[in-house]
Amino acid sequence: MPASGQPDIGPQGLLGPGVDNRTEAGFRARIIEAMKMRADRIEGQNAIARHGPDGVFVAGVEHTESVVVPWRGPVLAWDVAGFEGLTPDHFARLAALGPELVVFGSGPRIRFPSPALLRPLIDAGIGIETMDTAAACRTYNVLFAEGRPVVAALLFAAGATARS
Repeated sequence: MPASGQPDIGPQGLLGPGVDNRTEAGFRARIIEAMKMRADRIEGQNAIARHGPDGVFVAGVEHTESVVVPWRGPVLAWDVAGFEGLTPDHFARLAALGPELVVFGSGPRIRFPSPALLRPLIDAGIGIETMDTAAACRTYNVLFAEGRPVVAALLFAAGATARS
């Protein structure tokens, strides 16, 4: 091993025969090899592309009513008019999806649901984090990018239908 402490990979290096690591082309090849590209939309996976006070874009579709965004599978309408309309059945529907964590977006400001409403999640051993809806979208995307089985349950006050 050289004095630098780094292994001597030689001119053919990690990229194999035909690519000289000492040339500009070799350098570019190393950069391209190191880049990880990801499509904006991966079929069957649900990253939130953008969000705002009136809704979210997931898989090319705008949702302007309350919505459930699971890490995989279809995005689901969440039939709740607002925070005051929440029932334990709304959270049981989330538990049935089998996530490890639910990120609950309570609207434009943080509002905590009562433990009685959360009982279906608690009984199933599913974690829940409550935050305003914008923060919930950002948090969901971080957890989703880590490959975690997560569901975003997002409340929106407005209400047009989903459109592409």
